[in-house]
Parts: sequence; C-alpha cells; structure tokens
Amino acid sequence: MLEITTQKLKESEEKVSNLLEQQKMDRDNSMKRILELEMSTKKKMEEMQTMLEEKLEEQQYLESINSSLTVKHFESNTELQNARRQLLRGLNDKLGARTKIGIRRMGALDVKAFQSVCRERYSNDDADVKAAMLCSEWEKHLGDPNWHPFKIVKVDDKEVEMLREDDEKLVFLKEQWGEVIYKTVTSALLELNEYNSSGRYVVPELWNFKEDKKASLSEVVDYLLQKWRTSKWRRT
Repeated sequence: MLEITTQKLKESEEKVSNLLEQQKMDRDNSMKRILELEMSTKKKMEEMQTMLEEKLEEQQYLESINSSLTVKHFESNTELQNARRQLLRGLNDKLGARTKIGIRRMGALDVKAFQSVCRERYSNDDADVKAAMLCSEWEKHLGDPNWHPFKIVKVDDKEVEMLREDDEKLVFLKEQWGEVIYKTVTSALLELNEYNSSGRYVVPELWNFKEDKKASLSEVVDYLLQKWRTSKWRRT
C-alpha cells in the first residue's frame, strides 16, 4: 500500500509539474504575442502618422498653389479689363456698329423697334414722336435700380437670376405694345443686369457683330492688325 501511495503521489507531482510547465509556456507565448502585437501596432501608428504628415504637407502645398493661382488669375483678369477699357477709349471713333469688330452699347434700347411698331399704329409724323417718347419712358424704367423684375432659380445646383414674366410692368408692356418691343426691352434689361446691375446705365463693350458675341482681346487685336495692313487707317 505504501508503494502504491508513493507511486500515485509521484504521478500527481509529475502532472502538477507538467501543468505548471505548460502554464509557464502558455504565459510566455501570450506575452510574446502581446509584445509582437504592440510592436506591430506601434509600427502601424508610426506609418499612419508619417502618412498624415505627408498628406498635411501635400494639402498645404496644394492650398499654396491654389492661392497663388487665384492671385495670378485676379491679376491677369485685372490686366485684361484694363486693356479692354484702353481699347474702348482709344477706338471709340474708329469702331462702330457697321464694322466686324465694333463697340456695342450694352443695355441700350433699339429705337428702331419702337419706330417700327408705332408706324403700324400711327401716321408717319406721329409715329416717330410716339416712338421717341415711348423709348425714353422705358429708358427711365431700365435705369431705375429699384425696379428689379428678376427671380432666383436653381439650374444644375447653381442659383441664377431669371426674368419674372409676371412682373406688372413687363406684362403691361407685352399686352399694350406686343412682342417686338417686349423683346427689345427685356433684352436690354438682361444686358444691364449682367453688365451693370447696380448702376443700371448703358455700358460700352467690344463686340463681334459678325458672330453676335462679345469680342475677345485677340479678336480685336487681329482685326486691328488686319485693318492696319490694308492701310485703311494709316491716313486717319
């Protein structure tokens, strides 16, 4: 019995020893995995920090470039506007509405449209007088900054101004004088709103009458050089 008891005790001690050894190995392995995970996490954090710093530097660089381009664009646009004003002043007596490139008065009413309509309703003598009076009346309306027959609408997620067709003055104009004069007035109104919405007075603009559009500076310069080469202006 003593030998059996001793044997069982020895076996128990071996089991306990093996269990303790296994626990030690498991603990060591766990610590190793924890250390590896910590190292891996630290490395990833350092990589992310580096990447964020690079992105921040890139963003700052792009912002700097964008700011510089904005300044350059503003300076270039200012120079172009100054050049257009110089050309308008210098060529006022050289260019007109009969040349390919000329000066158009943006927001000005076409009195011929009023004369055409009035001559259908009145005698020749009365027609021109009535047309002049009617044109003058609507020039005053167009020059009134308090009259703003526009509404804000969204087009392609952008807010744009459009004419209010239900405006009392415009409705009266169309009913009383017809489509021709109505289109003449609304066209002038749209031009004033684009070129001089605050002042509401006529603004001269370099114009390509052949293509019926605003003339670019290159178009104006090419036209002037062409005229100069043909000597049309050399004597004037």
